Amino acid sequence: MYFPGRRERLFAFLYFCEGAPIGFIWWALPAYWAHTELPVDHATAITAYVVLPWSLKWLWAPVVDATAPRIGYLRWIIAMQLAMGLALVPVAWLDPAQQFYLLAAALVVHAFAAATQDVGIDGLCMTMVEEHELGEVNGWMQAGMLLGRALFGGGALLLASYTSLAVSIGVLVAMLWSSAVLLATFAPASARAAVRSTSDAQPRPRLISVLRSPLLWLAIAFALVSGASFESVGALLGPFLKSAGYSLEQTAWFQLGPIAAAMACGALFGGRIADRFGHVRVAAASLLALVLVNLALAGFETTSINSSELRLTFIAVMYAVVGVFTASSYALFMDVARGPWQATVFSGLMGLTNACESASARTAGMLAATLGYPAAFTMMTLPSLVGLAILPLIRRRN
Repeated sequence: MYFPGRRERLFAFLYFCEGAPIGFIWWALPAYWAHTELPVDHATAITAYVVLPWSLKWLWAPVVDATAPRIGYLRWIIAMQLAMGLALVPVAWLDPAQQFYLLAAALVVHAFAAATQDVGIDGLCMTMVEEHELGEVNGWMQAGMLLGRALFGGGALLLASYTSLAVSIGVLVAMLWSSAVLLATFAPASARAAVRSTSDAQPRPRLISVLRSPLLWLAIAFALVSGASFESVGALLGPFLKSAGYSLEQTAWFQLGPIAAAMACGALFGGRIADRFGHVRVAAASLLALVLVNLALAGFETTSINSSELRLTFIAVMYAVVGVFTASSYALFMDVARGPWQATVFSGLMGLTNACESASARTAGMLAATLGYPAAFTMMTLPSLVGLAILPLIRRRN
């Protein structure tokens, strides 16, 4: 049996802190709102707004990169965790129907801090981890994120169903602030030393020179389209399961258990095989599998079969493959990003995956509202097929 080392544990913990608010805002809140009769297009609109800072984080990522030799990536992470918790406090009492834009604004401020935290975490990772270990470390990072998503997605939803939404928000805020205190007090010396050592590096090339790489532009195109198939299912999952007759508690338990476990296992497995067989090759195989599973789910919904077990199996299998894809594709992005502006480049690529998520959520919501869920799931596989066609070009350049 394989046990994670100190670096794997550190980055799994950091990504847990990243995944917890994502699970709450992107999983728990839409499902909770679906049971308050908030229209599905309103819920997906808020999700799309909240993803915007993640999509645009490359704009301020150079500030994090440029200041890292003096203050370190770790201080950015700690400061942003404090800001994330503070921005969530008013969400506890804002009404999404009556105070839609105030709620969206608070969540966008939170997302700005969360996206900046992500820049710091990824910069720290690329400073500390060797290239041949990126797949495995990404697997543990995704496992940590998924545990956070599960506990504060399905778990927070379950807690809210028995208590109130405000209680779930309070637990999340307490976790973020406790993490900041723990990191400030007990972060390993290697995390501090790794960022400070960058001050002895050669002078940075101009950022514009990095943008001339054809490989980078292929990675940009891939990031923009590849995740559309599974991101659309994720954005619609709460309303979709409600329309199929699942209760709030059933949705919460499914997110807390099978989905999180499937993604975590897929990420750990995908990270290890990506380091062994190649990041591009594993990303391509898993993306093709995602398209096929989405089409199978859409086809199932058009039949007269009403099997709860089969429907949930399709979704669980999809999320297991999502785990493989994220671990391998994120390692691929780190391969492309390595260099003096690594946090900026990687943040840009990840921001584009978030832009893909935002556009997929908004588009899938509109398609589902007008054409139904099967049509939405089917049509959203088309951008992913474009991403699949780009991967052989990336492999030749890489």
